[in-house]
Amino acid sequence: MIRNRRDGSPAATLWALLDLGTPESTDWMRGGLCAQTDPEAFFPDAGGSVRAAKAVCAVCPVQLECRRYALERGERFGVWCGLSEFERRALRRSSVDRRVA
Repeated sequence: MIRNRRDGSPAATLWALLDLGTPESTDWMRGGLCAQTDPEAFFPDAGGSVRAAKAVCAVCPVQLECRRYALERGERFGVWCGLSEFERRALRRSSVDRRVA
């Protein structure tokens, strides 16, 4: 079971789990399909499949906002915008490489 970061209570939704701050800055998240889905799909155990989360992201109406948010914030865990933590890391790395070149 996924626990809320602050007090250890169970998190019923991804929105509750993430507790990301002011509603104004994250209002777009309310339109995300992940907010209506089991959060464990987006934060699988080590070696677990991200296939179910990616399928949800593939049809999500806020995918672009999610990608921007995850990359700007440097999210290190879970599936965001259809990208695993490894895929986001590679994307950030290639972006840095292009700026340096």
